[in-house]
Amino acid sequence: MGLVMLILSVVFLFLPGSTNARAELEHQSSYSAKDWFLPIPIYGIAMAMFLGFVVIWQMRKEPRPLPQPMVFQQIQAWFGILLALVGAAIIYIWVGIYGPA
Repeated sequence: MGLVMLILSVVFLFLPGSTNARAELEHQSSYSAKDWFLPIPIYGIAMAMFLGFVVIWQMRKEPRPLPQPMVFQQIQAWFGILLALVGAAIIYIWVGIYGPA
């Protein structure tokens, strides 16, 4: 899921933005594709990170050393969290510099 959110974050950069942001804020025109698409990666990133942390959290009481399949699952959870963080950085830096439109 982290990889999907990273891809959606990059797709967000290439969507067409607003031509008249003031009219959008005053509800005089329809929103741009970028405005409609932005919640998908934002909420998806939060969900991907949550699921990764849940996987890691559920392993806290397992006897150590972990079996090999659980080690791989833990690595996959960490990489999902990392990829989601990279996607979040892309989105938030872009929106911080250029705005959502």
